[in-house]
Amino acid sequence: MQKMNSLTTAEDLKTYMNSLGISLPFDNVVQSGPFSPLAQPHKINGKIIGNSFAILPMEGFDGTTDGRPTESSHRRWQRFGLSGAKLIWGGEAVAVCPDGRGNPNQLMMAESTVESMSKLREGVVKAYAERFFVACIHVVFQFVSVGFAFGCWLPSSATAHRTL
Repeated sequence: MQKMNSLTTAEDLKTYMNSLGISLPFDNVVQSGPFSPLAQPHKINGKIIGNSFAILPMEGFDGTTDGRPTESSHRRWQRFGLSGAKLIWGGEAVAVCPDGRGNPNQLMMAESTVESMSKLREGVVKAYAERFFVACIHVVFQFVSVGFAFGCWLPSSATAHRTL
């Protein structure tokens, strides 16, 4: 088996995939810039998402023990905004009850954390606006969507999952 880091060109990869009997057509050159396929908006369920880049929920380990974001959380979310992704689908897996936390430093949405969680969201929107809004003021925020992914494992059943 060949090491992936030895495949340095598109042609190397195609040759290797053909030797394995894998058919996966792709372009030899990745297009970039505002007219590339990944930069185009998409309409999903009547809503427009400004491009194909998304930040998906992941469970962090850098919150406080009471579920609030730390400076590390804010820095990570700021970078989500700077990335140019137009769909930030809860860049964090946020628990809605203490028993639902996957680790003691996972963020949690509760009455006591609403203000700090709101500032986390504001930070990502501000970072995006500062980097991209000036360049595209005529497009009204370029169809950015930001939200949280909430869930809680219910202790009464190991298989029950509730999404709010």
